[in-house]
Amino acid sequence: TMNGSPTVTGNGVTFYNAAGAVTFNGNSSSNLNAPSSGSYAGILVYQASGNSSTLTINGSASAQMNGAIYVPSGRIVDNGSGSVGSYSILVADTLTINGSAGLKDDYSSLPGGSPIKAAILVE
Repeated sequence: TMNGSPTVTGNGVTFYNAAGAVTFNGNSSSNLNAPSSGSYAGILVYQASGNSSTLTINGSASAQMNGAIYVPSGRIVDNGSGSVGSYSILVADTLTINGSAGLKDDYSSLPGGSPIKAAILVE
């Protein structure tokens, strides 16, 4: 959980969440960028498939988050008016977007472009 007004900066960052929830609250002014090459290119947050916890982004965070947020068995909740970086990919069992948060799709920083090469819908 990140509360208050912290400043967190990182390039080539991938967060792995094995268990429990992740929450970004308050007026965070973070700048986080997923790796642009290697096995985790484009992946900013990777939550274990058995972890059904929620990843929540709250408040008016001015966080620049470049990368995929992968929460396959859990829920992503994006509340408020946080900004995003040049690209974001959200993968979750359930996705809720409230407020005026936005997503962008400029993959020019990744050598192979978008890490998603094909998409299918499974029910």
